[in-house]
Amino acid sequence: MLNSAQTSGEGAVGEPEGNEAQHRRICVLIIDDDHLDRLVIKKALIDSGRRVEILEADRLETAEEILEQRSPDCIFLDYLMPDGSSLSFLETLQADFKNRYLGVILITGQGDEEVATTAMRLGAIDYLPKDRMTPDKIMAAVRQALADLKLKREVDAQRHVIENFAALLAHDLRDPLSATLGFLNLALESDRLEGEDRTNVTRALEGARYAVGLVNELVQYARNGSREFAIKAVSLEEVLLYARDVVLQSQAVAEGVEIELHGPFPWVEGNFEALTLLFQNLFQNSVKYRKPDEIAHVSVRFREVGDKSEIRVRDNGRGIAPEERDRIFRPLTRGSQVGEQRGYGLGLATCVRVVGLFDGDIRVESALGEGAEFIVTLPTLFKADPE
Repeated sequence: MLNSAQTSGEGAVGEPEGNEAQHRRICVLIIDDDHLDRLVIKKALIDSGRRVEILEADRLETAEEILEQRSPDCIFLDYLMPDGSSLSFLETLQADFKNRYLGVILITGQGDEEVATTAMRLGAIDYLPKDRMTPDKIMAAVRQALADLKLKREVDAQRHVIENFAALLAHDLRDPLSATLGFLNLALESDRLEGEDRTNVTRALEGARYAVGLVNELVQYARNGSREFAIKAVSLEEVLLYARDVVLQSQAVAEGVEIELHGPFPWVEGNFEALTLLFQNLFQNSVKYRKPDEIAHVSVRFREVGDKSEIRVRDNGRGIAPEERDRIFRPLTRGSQVGEQRGYGLGLATCVRVVGLFDGDIRVESALGEGAEFIVTLPTLFKADPE
């Protein structure tokens, strides 16, 4: 097996003089069983003048050993390796949270657009056929990888600032609101509070409870955005059964709700806890916004669309106006058909965050008075129980 090699030079990879990035040495891992192909990439990197450390692996097993010890900025990955599937290797690599700032460029001797599409879907930043692998194109791919990863770091940093601010704000509000609740409850216990005064204090208590609930929802929303979920194979059927049981645990809810699961359901790529939260929110949304004096009927169906699972959650509720279908997924936003039902406008926003963690999607089809159908798309792993 090939051990890692190190080479360094001075200058920049096509960046303007004075750019701060040119002074930072980058680390590039080349995974290819062909010595000449590795040499072409190495020469392009060295001749670019960029300060670069080059690591090499002629087998995927060797690459895995290197990645246990090192965190390169960029990887050139050959599509055909002798000891395994490079696409499976890429998928496993991208699923590991510690590799979120790792740019992968797939290289292949075959100009196969289907392979390119699959590689990009699995997280590759670029795709280079070997017969067109010139020094200029190699370095252009490296520059693109570094630029994309720089942008991703900046976006993540801004997102964490916003999430931390929301969590801190919610934390600072929780204690005084809890104290307010306590004093209002004490006031209601007094025999001296009568008539309009008691009514006003009762309304104030309801408002304070709503505020506490909103603060708790904000904390949960912020936590979901910053948590690191382990991504693995998850039984969608187990997720849906558990989410349904949680919603039906309340006797008051169970008496007026029917949730039907039309399986069998596949195994998907995700996290059990996060996906349970997703479908629990959708079920609760259907229950909360059902038509007055009607049993809430929710049905869940599945169909396969390419390599994705499309899960449709349909209800017979009040429906959503066409102009509100996109807006209701925004944080702290609610539709016009909520009536007197209180809510915080964070349930569907949380659903958007969850599906985004797993390269999924969520949308809604609905008309006023005709219920709503939420369509969740997730990557399929197995059509049936792998056991």
